[in-house]
Amino acid sequence: SEISFDHLQYPGVVPRSFVGASILAVACKFACILTSLFGGTCSPMMVQVLARFFLALFNIGCMHQLAIAVDKRLSRTHQA
Repeated sequence: SEISFDHLQYPGVVPRSFVGASILAVACKFACILTSLFGGTCSPMMVQVLARFFLALFNIGCMHQLAIAVDKRLSRTHQA
């Protein structure tokens, strides 16, 4: 029997948005501007670290919100 995979039937690439990358770039640019205002330099390595930091911070925030939503949904006593 032949196994059917959806990625073989899909006619094109998966559409993606540039919004997330743009928000991450703006956050990194803002941090670099603040760094330069205080006399620091913003090397390409620093931008890479900042991008990973902001992405991790966003992921932690999303996981926290998910945990709150799951807790509310599964809780038997709803507290206001």
